[in-house]
Amino acid sequence: MAGLAKESRTPAFLALVVLGFSFAASHLRWSALVTILQKRVAEGMRSKSKGNKRWTNLGLWQTDAADEDYNAACESLARKLAEAAKLGEGDAVLASGCGRGDELTLYKDEFCVQSVLGVDPDPDAAATFSPKRKDVELLCKTASEAAATCGHEKFTKVVALDNVYHYPSKESFFADAYHLLAGGGRLAVTDILSRTEKKAPLWIVMMLRFMGIPPPNLWSEDDYERGLAAAGFVNIKLERVGDRVLKRWL
Repeated sequence: MAGLAKESRTPAFLALVVLGFSFAASHLRWSALVTILQKRVAEGMRSKSKGNKRWTNLGLWQTDAADEDYNAACESLARKLAEAAKLGEGDAVLASGCGRGDELTLYKDEFCVQSVLGVDPDPDAAATFSPKRKDVELLCKTASEAAATCGHEKFTKVVALDNVYHYPSKESFFADAYHLLAGGGRLAVTDILSRTEKKAPLWIVMMLRFMGIPPPNLWSEDDYERGLAAAGFVNIKLERVGDRVLKRWL
């Protein structure tokens, strides 16, 4: 899909689509509880892993082995997202919802980006982030707050690793990302999508609410293409990786 989104700029988008069983929830009512639960689950997974990383994403699993390392799977998902975003030298990257910041150092060290700014609304994330480097920073902010303070066309790439489905509004996030991206910039996210555009049954909606994901965030592939095009993005690409993500959790 191609076309000009705005004169002299054509931001592109690539979503790594996790298709299959989908979750959702009331963001305002349950977000704090969901954050605590996610941390506890991730801590349990990390206790069996090597190293001292603090990843909290769903992971991109390479095998069906029950003992596959959780940290390694999380790094694989972050690396897959970075490759989709085509991160490289000279890039100024905004990582939205970056958690404790492990992905920030991965983007800097493995993909040699010029700079990477992580934003996450959890104050503990910024307070405990250890790599205090001039070109790698983590702030206690949302993407919307970053859009308001960082300036227009500030970044060449915006990425969101396994968190877009929690946002109060995907449309607002895409608009913020478009505002932050320079001409020719790229947005890349991982997300959980519905296989169809049909309305989700009540039991799924209830589960989604419990998990802290706004029910309107249960999008289909067509919803994504329409939503991104409405925000101004072009060259929209979707890649399914659900068979290597959700199978470990279902």
